[in-house]
Amino acid sequence: MQRLRKEFARLLDGGFRPASDCCLEGWAAAAAIVGAAVVGGVASNAAASKQASADKQAANTQAGMFNTITGNEQPYLNAGNSAETTLSQLLGTASATGAGGTAAGTNLAGGYLTQTFNPTMQSLEQTPGYQFSLQQGDQAVQNSAAASTGAVSGAALKSLSAFNQGLASTQYQNSFNNFQTQQNNIFNRLSSIASLGQNAAGNLGNSGAQLGTGIAQAQAAAGSSQAAGIVGASNSLTGSAVPLAYLMSQNSTTTPSTTGTWGTTGTTGVSGGNYDGSVDSDYALKCEIEPYRFNGMSKLMVYDFEFKDEPGIPRRGYIAQEVQERYPEAVSRGPKGFLRVDYAKLPGRDELDQIIAEDS
Repeated sequence: MQRLRKEFARLLDGGFRPASDCCLEGWAAAAAIVGAAVVGGVASNAAASKQASADKQAANTQAGMFNTITGNEQPYLNAGNSAETTLSQLLGTASATGAGGTAAGTNLAGGYLTQTFNPTMQSLEQTPGYQFSLQQGDQAVQNSAAASTGAVSGAALKSLSAFNQGLASTQYQNSFNNFQTQQNNIFNRLSSIASLGQNAAGNLGNSGAQLGTGIAQAQAAAGSSQAAGIVGASNSLTGSAVPLAYLMSQNSTTTPSTTGTWGTTGTTGVSGGNYDGSVDSDYALKCEIEPYRFNGMSKLMVYDFEFKDEPGIPRRGYIAQEVQERYPEAVSRGPKGFLRVDYAKLPGRDELDQIIAEDS
């Protein structure tokens, strides 16, 4: 854009002036288009920048949300990880890391939860309550025997033996049940804490997936906004080069070719079109431009106009800049920088023939 401004300044400083009123009109139109291009380019960049900033802010907000969720879930993750470590060592699936081969955080041997019940006689006899029950039971049997057959009779001794055997059997079963209950309690408590950590990890994973997708989309949108701003500014500046090409062409003896332009003129006005090959259809080459009718097939406006190098000869057709927006493949740039349209590549040719022939 800066280069374009310098070129205008150079032309003016060098004494360049339009050769006719028609050229003066073209000069004014070109200046207006260039000014619009500058405004359009700046506006496009500004809008894109604001959109990109908003998208980046959205990405940062979602990243902050994920960090907050991670902080909230961290205690459960730590507790679950610690419980899982201890549980693995008590089950014997991991090596014990505690002192003397004990599981981490306990005084129990590694693999304790997979051990079988195999008590010694001494450990059974030392079970709380066993000695008391034994003493009280023996005393009751002896007292009963003393009142009948005597404390040291055969019957008394038999009763004492039966009592002691029954008590030993009951005590063994109780010890076994206590052993299993203790193992189950330890496993269930550690497993419950480990599940809290597992649930926290799952919640964090789901949040990460959702927020990560949102962050990626916001970042992509920011990039797209910036790219769109660059493209929009580029299109505005590129379009402004056409009026300059037109002004410079007025200083030469060569006029833009309108051979094959859609819409020729007869004595009765505008008549049928010729669309063989590309034809000049640039806005900068035309004057007296007025919308005539919309072509529903091509989705383009048909205009009445005159070529600046052929004043007084009415024409009818499209504006190249509008065609370029919808059908870029049908538009090319001529040797002097003006846009040309290949009407053969556009839809709705029959409808356009009818529109052109309406006033003929």
